[in-house]
Amino acid sequence: MKSSLTQYRKRHLFNEDDVAVFVDSAKTLARGELRQSARLLIWWLHNEGWRFAPNQIVERYQSRGFDRKNGTDTTTRVDIQDMQLVSENGPHGVYYQATPVTSFRKLLRSLDLDFQSTSFIDFGSGKGRTLLLASELPFLDVIGVEFCVGLHAIAEENIRLYKNKQALRTRSVCMDATQFQFPDTNLVIYFFNPFDT
Repeated sequence: MKSSLTQYRKRHLFNEDDVAVFVDSAKTLARGELRQSARLLIWWLHNEGWRFAPNQIVERYQSRGFDRKNGTDTTTRVDIQDMQLVSENGPHGVYYQATPVTSFRKLLRSLDLDFQSTSFIDFGSGKGRTLLLASELPFLDVIGVEFCVGLHAIAEENIRLYKNKQALRTRSVCMDATQFQFPDTNLVIYFFNPFDT
């Protein structure tokens, strides 16, 4: 079987790869190969069915509405080969994909900590959606570390535009994560699959 079809740039629930699996399954069924047809559909459900869970549908809705509501640009995926990097570690980076809005807000609000003495750091912060969401709480400092020049510039503009900030400071720094110096505060460190290793 193929690897998972999911591409996070999808704008529709079913994409061309999904349709290809359904067509293959229908063709094998038409040839009388019921077992192979069922195998294809079971494989698809196992690897892709999660996209149709209620929480995923809510996340898709929230994600689409976030930028419209705030005038920001955080949603569209960007592949590593399309990035101008400030680091030799490009081969270890992965694509930019925005953090899910609802799940992340719930995660942050579940933390039992003194926000006002805590810095939040997002490695591979991309366009800064996570920074915006974290800035809704009264962190001492919200810092994004991003090694793509273009994504960093978008993050800076998004931070400027975002009106719902409670954090004392919110910023994006354009640098290699291996060079980042941690502040001498309590820390919440966030990784949303920024590196391959």
